[in-house]
Amino acid sequence: MNFFLKFILAFIFIVGSGALNFALAAQVVAVKGKQVLVRGKNLKTNGLYYVVAQGKRRGVVRIKKVQGTKALAVLLKGNVNKGHSLIYRSPKPKSATQAKAPKTQRPSSAKTKPRTKKSSSLPSPGFYGIGGALAYHQNKASIKFNNGDSDSLSGSGISFKAFGDYMFAERIHLRGEVGTVAFKSKGADKCFGEQCRLNINYLGATVMARYMFNPHNSLTRYWGGAGASLVFPLSKGNTNAVQVDDVGSTMTFHIGGGLDYQLNDKYFIPVTAEYILFPPSDDVSSNMMMLKVGFGMRL
Repeated sequence: MNFFLKFILAFIFIVGSGALNFALAAQVVAVKGKQVLVRGKNLKTNGLYYVVAQGKRRGVVRIKKVQGTKALAVLLKGNVNKGHSLIYRSPKPKSATQAKAPKTQRPSSAKTKPRTKKSSSLPSPGFYGIGGALAYHQNKASIKFNNGDSDSLSGSGISFKAFGDYMFAERIHLRGEVGTVAFKSKGADKCFGEQCRLNINYLGATVMARYMFNPHNSLTRYWGGAGASLVFPLSKGNTNAVQVDDVGSTMTFHIGGGLDYQLNDKYFIPVTAEYILFPPSDDVSSNMMMLKVGFGMRL
């Protein structure tokens, strides 16, 4: 038993000595700056080696070129002197996460499909859109007669508008409109024994100052604003609720809001709701509620 134990211990010593001799097979034979001349066996090109002296690591070198039992190395860190030994540094094992993680490849520009997106650059101030809109409006009027009696008239009409958009700043815009306004309303039988009628067709020009709540490149831009119109009577029809000769050009005041829905980079749909007030007189006061839907084009 003692013989067998001695044999095992001797075998371990021989194998360990051989492995140590293999690990320390490289020897530094010359040093010039960071260039190191090494002599040894089984040296690996681009391999990393610890510099060992008196059982302690002194630095790290990388083998650049191997020729037979000689090699040229470069000092990466630490220090090295003639006579020091080299021990091969095994590569660090990859973690499980690194081993399993697939390599991410960026697709080439040739395979990448372009994304459709509106330009984020801010347009320059100026005119940028034109279009037309169809308007439906509810008309209301209140009439006071000389005998102290009064009547309330109501009705509806359809008008057409052509518009143009101008930008001062990203959120400050103007919308100018030119078109017809059909103010048609009826009341009770109080006008000389007949039904009171107020039927006037106007031609008007409107300027609306708009504040845009969304950035310029939004798909839908909401806005609120106020403005004024100058209207001229084109025809007065069979109006009998007021003196026809008293009907002339006047100014109306607007307050409203709406949205511009962008179909694409070129075309959009404007939707607007407005309250329109006619300047009141001693005998007549009138107003309109108008809803407009149109089609616009960017310039």
